[in-house]
Amino acid sequence: MSELILFSVAKTLELEPLNHARVVAGEIGLTRSVRAVHVLEQPDWSPWVHGGELVLSTGMNFPTRAKEQHEFVATAASLGVAALVLAVGRFQKAFAKPMLSAANELNFPLLEIAWDVPFVDISQSVSFALLQQKEMLVSKADQMQRQLSQAAVFAKSLQDLTDALSAALRTSVVFSDPQRRILAVSHTDPESLWQKLEPDQSIPQHWQATESNLEPLIAIDRMACAVRDAGGFRGALWVLHHASVELEARVLVHAATVFAVHLAQYQTRGLIEARLNYNVVDALLGGLWQSDSLLQERARLLGYNPKQRYRVVMLSLLERTDAPKQVSNSVLGTLEGFRSREFLASKVATLLQDLAAAPLVTLSLSRVIFLAPDDHHKLEALLSRLDLQNTAALIGSSADSPEQLKIVFNELEALTIHARTAGIHRLEQMLVERILGIARGSSAATTLLRDIFSALASYPDLIQTLEMLVQTGFHQTKTAKKLGIHLNTLSYRLGRLETLIGLDVNNPEMQFRVALAVRLKQ
Repeated sequence: MSELILFSVAKTLELEPLNHARVVAGEIGLTRSVRAVHVLEQPDWSPWVHGGELVLSTGMNFPTRAKEQHEFVATAASLGVAALVLAVGRFQKAFAKPMLSAANELNFPLLEIAWDVPFVDISQSVSFALLQQKEMLVSKADQMQRQLSQAAVFAKSLQDLTDALSAALRTSVVFSDPQRRILAVSHTDPESLWQKLEPDQSIPQHWQATESNLEPLIAIDRMACAVRDAGGFRGALWVLHHASVELEARVLVHAATVFAVHLAQYQTRGLIEARLNYNVVDALLGGLWQSDSLLQERARLLGYNPKQRYRVVMLSLLERTDAPKQVSNSVLGTLEGFRSREFLASKVATLLQDLAAAPLVTLSLSRVIFLAPDDHHKLEALLSRLDLQNTAALIGSSADSPEQLKIVFNELEALTIHARTAGIHRLEQMLVERILGIARGSSAATTLLRDIFSALASYPDLIQTLEMLVQTGFHQTKTAKKLGIHLNTLSYRLGRLETLIGLDVNNPEMQFRVALAVRLKQ
């Protein structure tokens, strides 16, 4: 790929109008890239150059003082000018010594040509050479893009695509996810390569905050491009570049699109497979094992063993607040909520497989539900690798048959409302809630609720007072404070409650009945 290095000052010296030019200073800088040719006679160049220009001049407006001559060359170098060509003979006999000194210090090429060499010949010759170079670059980029597209047709993984891009560019390539984790790399030493490629951790945050930017980020020896689709930032491609920046940038942008399409197809296939697996687990939890022979076959293929003991585990996504975390429906139906559930389900499936267990996972609203082997150590190992800061993990009792899975699942469903804080909640530790769950549908519970609350239906303030009394253990001062009312107001309400339901706050039996009714109501 050396023939595709951007046109250099040294290359221009091979062209006929310049093949007799003399390099009088800054010879080390002959590798500087030439992107255009320009005639300039103005003393101030800053408004007229953008970098990469081969500047032709008669020197008619060169400064005459030594300090200004030195600064003139330093400014040209700082503006990114490729080189300065002086036609000697009329206005200048040669470059002044301060200019030569500055050029050598900055490796900025100074060239002298004879006065009778027409600038138009140099301009036409260099422009034609640059056009040829551009055509060659576009042709090469098109060839490499076709090569990458063809590889994408047969690629089975991100690694296949990464290897194809590495082969096309003949350089090392890394593909990372939004969390900067390496997903594919074409290098024998990924860690050392990663240190060279991505020292700045703010770059992925920049891409995540930018909705549609596909322009590559270019540094001296490396280049990176965001991989994104309609869903947002999916990852990044990183390469060590050593040839044409423009060529590699063109190919890298195309590669980012190819990677995005591959990820979308992979995600679609994964979702279809996951949905089939979800259906199997849903059917198991629904108690359809005995009545569905097709389910039995699909469940066994998935790895379910009807003779093995399992625990049903329910992970509920919680709202991110500083207060005690409550189960939130705010993300349901949103793209963010969908991604969070899918990511968690995918991670759980992977962790189950790492523990040599079947990936028996399904989704339900803001929850991920899975069947884990009834093995304390395996389950603890799995949960320890999950981030439960904003997730409530509710662990069911052991089920020794497919029929029992439905019973355990129904118990968890009834107790979900009580698992409102992040962390692990075990069914065995929620005996009161389980008893209340069983009692809630009984005629006795209905009678108790009617006796306590039917007369209060038109008095929401009294219901609130009753619930707060239970919460504070019937402590009247605490109740008034939490309700934000005066003790006299509370006394008035207690009098109303005594009239309507016969409440006696000092009667332990009455306290128990009211507390039980409030818990059943909740």
